[in-house]
Amino acid sequence: MRHVVCLLGALVWAAPRVFWPGEGQVPVGVLEYLALVGCGLLSLLLIALSWGRRGAPEPQPEWRAVLTLGLGLALVPWSLLGYWITVATHHRPLGAVAFAAGAAVIGSICVLVARWAFALRQARPRWGSGLIRAGRTLAFLAAGAALWLAARGALQNVEYRGAVLDVALGLVLAMAVVMLPTAGRAGGATRWSLPICIGVWAFTLWLLNTDADVRATVKSAPVIAGIFGLMLG
Repeated sequence: MRHVVCLLGALVWAAPRVFWPGEGQVPVGVLEYLALVGCGLLSLLLIALSWGRRGAPEPQPEWRAVLTLGLGLALVPWSLLGYWITVATHHRPLGAVAFAAGAAVIGSICVLVARWAFALRQARPRWGSGLIRAGRTLAFLAAGAALWLAARGALQNVEYRGAVLDVALGLVLAMAVVMLPTAGRAGGATRWSLPICIGVWAFTLWLLNTDADVRATVKSAPVIAGIFGLMLG
């Protein structure tokens, strides 16, 4: 059932590029739309594998809490890294690779810090709980500041506005993928949805390797493109 939700979410995520393109943007064609669907599908499925639940709701495992806290803490250094790369270099592919490598290292360190805080809570509950609460507060403040800056940038820059809308829609769809229950009549849907997902990926890779217009469209939508966009950058 999770594959069905991800596939539907990817179809919705790429739809604005067809029906409601931003100012100065040309509506994408059928092939470009399918390629964007394949890119978004990969991102949503990776999110489902990382945070998705199976069956009935259950208590959140500690590793999920550690990962969530760690990535929340990484928002501040990620923002500083992105600002530095923007100021220091104008080479877009090099900047994208540098940010990807730096973000991975920073995210890993922050997750280790979060893991240490949870381990400390087992040994010294008062100190560990205090650190976890402080970390969550910092993460919420960082997320709020990022949302405020994104909203302000979207109002000032037309090109930036499209990326912000892509992020907002992607977050809503990611929450749907994680929160929607998977129990019920999922067997038949899973049997036909998984081959379709694999077929969409294969077709997307073929399009990216054979059609220059498709590659250009995917590169122009970095949020939806996700990993594929980073590889093309």
